[in-house]
Parts: sequence; C-alpha cells; structure tokens
Amino acid sequence: MKQSKVVAVTGTKGKTTVVTVLAEVLRALTKKDTIHVTTTGHFVNGERRSTLDESLATWGLVPSVCPGRYLYESLSFKERGVAVLESSLGSSSINGMGYSWHEVGIFLNVFKDHIGNSSRIKSQADILKAKKFIFTRIRRHEGWGVYNADDALICSAVPDIDPSVRLVSFGLADVAASERHVFVKDGMVTYRTADKRLVSVVALADVSWTFQGLYEPSVYNLLAVVAGVIAFHEGNLPHVLSEILTKIKLDPYGGRLTLLRNKEGVRILADYAHEEQSLCAVGELARALAGDGGQVIGVVRLAYDRTEQHIAETAKGIAKSFDRFVVYDKIDGYYRLPNTQLQSKLFTQEVGKVSELLADQLSANGAAKVDRILREDEAITFAAKEARAGDVVVHIVNDDITRSVNWLREYFGADFV
Repeated sequence: MKQSKVVAVTGTKGKTTVVTVLAEVLRALTKKDTIHVTTTGHFVNGERRSTLDESLATWGLVPSVCPGRYLYESLSFKERGVAVLESSLGSSSINGMGYSWHEVGIFLNVFKDHIGNSSRIKSQADILKAKKFIFTRIRRHEGWGVYNADDALICSAVPDIDPSVRLVSFGLADVAASERHVFVKDGMVTYRTADKRLVSVVALADVSWTFQGLYEPSVYNLLAVVAGVIAFHEGNLPHVLSEILTKIKLDPYGGRLTLLRNKEGVRILADYAHEEQSLCAVGELARALAGDGGQVIGVVRLAYDRTEQHIAETAKGIAKSFDRFVVYDKIDGYYRLPNTQLQSKLFTQEVGKVSELLADQLSANGAAKVDRILREDEAITFAAKEARAGDVVVHIVNDDITRSVNWLREYFGADFV
C-alpha cells in the first residue's frame, strides 16, 4: 500500500485549527480516507482514534511530536489516502517527524512562545531554525511549500527550500511574494494565480470562525487553509472550495474560538491561546464583541514550562487587553498535582507558582484588577458571578478542553452560539 499523501503544518499559533479544517476540506474534495493529527490526538475520517493522554502514556510524547507514527492507519486504506499532520517544535528534536518526506509543507508563523524552554531555543531565530524542517523535508521535484508572506522570519528561510519545490504564499495583502499568492481583497479571500489572474475564493463574512473577519488570527488560518488546498492540488483551485468552507464549523469542544451565551446576556469565548500575541488578539476580539459598556474579563493561565522572564513579558504585553483578570493555575494541587519526576532540568512544577508570578506581573504592569484563584472551576464560578449583561468573558481552557467547556456551560448557565 502506498503511503498517504502527507501535508505537514508547523508554526507557533493556529496549527490545530489549520490541520483540522484542512483535513476536513481535503476529505470532502478528494473523497479519500484521511488521517489527521493534532495536539489533542489522531483521527481517521474525522473520527477520533486516540487522545493526548493516550499518546503521553504510550510514548511520553504529545501527538504532534513525531506525528508520522500514526501513518500506520494507511495500511487499512483501499487506495492512497491523505494525511494532514500537526508538527510541533518537538518534531525538530531527537524524536523527529516519523517519516522521510512530505508532499506539502505549511509554515504559519513564528511567535515568541517556547523561548527558554530548552537550551537550544533562546530567540525567535532559534525557533525558526528548529522549525525549518517543514521546508527542508518537502519532497523534491513534486512537492509544494506554503508560507506566510507577512512573517519576515519565515520569508528569510524560503531560500532554504529546494529550487524544484513550487510555492504558494499567503498574507493579508497582495504582496510580491511567490508566483502564487492568497490574500484578502475587499473582504474576499483571493487567489493570484501563476498567470496573474485574480480569482475570488470565499467571503470572510461567510466563514463563521473568522467572526466577520474581525479575528485576524482566524483570517490567517483561513488563508493558510486555502493556500494549502491549492498546493495539494498543484496550483489549481477546486471550484467547490467556497461551498465546503462555508459549511465547516469548528468543534465546540475543540477549544478554538468556542462562543457561548447565557440568558443574562453574558458571552463567553473559550480559546486555547497561550502566548502574548494570541492572548492580545483574542482580547481584541472580545472587546469588539462587547461593544460600548461591556467589560472584557480574562480568565487566564500559562504553562509551567515558561521562564520567569517569559511570564513577565507576556504579562506586560496583555495587561491592557482585558478590563480585569482572573488568573488560575494548571498545577492547582487539586485536579493536577506537581510531577516530581520531570525529565527536564530547566523547570519544576509547583502548586500556584505560575499563577502567582503572572498575577503579580499583571498588577505591576498596570492591569486594572487582578484576582488569583488556583482552581479552574472556582475561577470560572467567580467570573460567572462577576460578569454582567453585555460583558464578554475570555476563558483560556485547560488541557482537558471538554471539562473546561462543560464547566463554562454549567457555571454560567450558557450554551453554544
């Protein structure tokens, strides 16, 4: 059986959304069996086959590290299938990708997350260097590279792509990037073809998870999906792509831009944002949704494997993005106890450590009001009591996304919009 046609996606933010949507789109277009792998587990034809916890228990790795280990699912396919793989920073380490080459490599962005997580990652340039596997592992002569033309760091790595690989770039504007480019023109996702024709693809307003184009990270994700589809189809734009994109809804339990509302008129936006740029962006979206008079409440947390400098810089960057904060801790001593046998020598897990650092730094950087509540469920309960009609509560979900969303539904008395 021939290996599935592999599309690999890397970047700091948006990987899971791009992989999930792209896999659904390609399955609809090709009518072929499709594997996709995200941080949360692996799926075949949209149905979950494994979870994050199962991956950790079996290999000690998150699913997006060495994602090629799930390609064994292709053995059951009657013909060559499709595999869309989220490839995180750990895939550049000793664990690798789990396969030799991919047919399409997509590079989304390079943000300031993970700096200091290991001795080899001390700057954004180091992140770029580590993640260049997405370019260098594209199959020569028949492969395609997709990249964000608005990210200067990524653009600096494009010359490392083999000259035989064809390219599709994407960005907010029509810039002189690659021969083929996907961008936004008058509210429409637009494709500039190799012969310089401009082809309208889909209106931002017709894709629900862009929030009428208000949420810039989702606009970038949509552009990346369209560029990925074009690369998969070797430069061609499937004529039914618009119809497919407008029908796709994000999984409300996926932890990506899940919007809820209760009968009191409070809206809750659940998301997995976990670094400065994304937290600021989701705060801006919440403010746009709140409008005049409504306050934006951020129920936030950060991971334990972040340096004190990184936490301080994140707090400084997001302090004015919310009207008030409720900070909880992933290591709360109740639902999650500290792991005293971590293999990393750089970080320790301590109950309340990260939330204390984050709350202190938010206050020091001018955040109007900061409350610190260790347990996520108690933080949600507190925010639900404080929120008023017209307010928007941004809740940064924990690793157990389903539990986080169910708590939001229960304690706010809210349901999906």
